[in-house]
Amino acid sequence: MTPQITYHKQIAYPKQLTDRVFLLGNHYVSLYLVKGDRFSVLVEAGLSITAPQVIDQLKRLEINPSSLKYLILTHTHADHVMGAPLIKSAFPQIKITGVSEARDLLSRKKIIDFFTREDSYTSNRLVDFKAVDPDTPQSTSLPFAVEEIISPEDILDPGGLSLHILDAPGHCRGGIALWEPRGKILFCSDSLGFHLPPDKFVSNFYVDYDDYVKTFETLCALNPRWICPGHCGAYGGDAAAKFMAGSRRELDWITDYVTSKSPESLGKAAEVLFQRYFMDEATIFSPENTKYCAELLIRRILGKSKAKSGDKLADRIATLRAKTR
Repeated sequence: MTPQITYHKQIAYPKQLTDRVFLLGNHYVSLYLVKGDRFSVLVEAGLSITAPQVIDQLKRLEINPSSLKYLILTHTHADHVMGAPLIKSAFPQIKITGVSEARDLLSRKKIIDFFTREDSYTSNRLVDFKAVDPDTPQSTSLPFAVEEIISPEDILDPGGLSLHILDAPGHCRGGIALWEPRGKILFCSDSLGFHLPPDKFVSNFYVDYDDYVKTFETLCALNPRWICPGHCGAYGGDAAAKFMAGSRRELDWITDYVTSKSPESLGKAAEVLFQRYFMDEATIFSPENTKYCAELLIRRILGKSKAKSGDKLADRIATLRAKTR
């Protein structure tokens, strides 16, 4: 049985964070509007079912549609891209924007087909959690393409503030973060973990452990005043510091836990991680997806350790793969 939500942070959306930044979406899926003097930017695209919600929120903010210039995809996971076609249809002038690797991945039919299935499952979970209007029609896959390419070290100048594009590998291929230095606002997406309020985190280095840790340390070193992740709200001041500390504790815990296991106990370790992470807000994702991700986390940690510890850990990886096939 899929666990039910045990905690729900009640805030009104859209929520103004600063004079120029607004939190959109809902408790489970976060998007951001950045208002500049020259143009505005949407950060994140969310799911297909959240797109009508976000479109309505933008209308309630009385945003001039012609001012919306960029819709920035922080990384290519279904819950961060599948709302893009519907947002684009509502605001035709907005340019779906991402790195070249995101463009290449999203041009593959196999990936879009998989994302469509994940989008449908997660959208239904948001209905279960009453986070979206249950009468919102389920969208079928819509064709879309990344229209504008950005790269790490690029700087967008909307006017009155700047958005610095940062490389953020480790969580997902082609991952980026955005940094607004004037307000010390970090749009980190999932690069600092997945927060399960009030005090739990899911570590999510699904592509490369060492890259993830490097990204984590680089982003935390910015000492952000605001942390704007892809899920479960935004965090300012002391809450931002608490967010980073809590996610770091979880990263340390899972590293120590996995590296302390014998090859024979790795199968059980994957089940422990599944039970630890498949709870509360994280149950918007399918159990199958979560189990696969738990196995990935173990593989990434062991892959990291192999370089330091030699062939013994290569045997662990082989054992794990045999158990998870």
